[in-house]
Amino acid sequence: MVPAVEPRTVVITGASRGLGFASAVHLYQQGWRVVAAMRKPDAGLENLLAATGAPAGDPA
Repeated sequence: MVPAVEPRTVVITGASRGLGFASAVHLYQQGWRVVAAMRKPDAGLENLLAATGAPAGDPA
């Protein structure tokens, strides 16, 4: 997948583990802007940031 000229944005639910986590990592690596939603961000957010090397946004 190659995003258009501007980065595309995707919202992924369940991004702290499993398929949601894998999808968030893959799409981020492909150049997408990822909005990751998770019920337990305490552990999930740290794992996601470590896997992607992405800077943390605004955890709402």
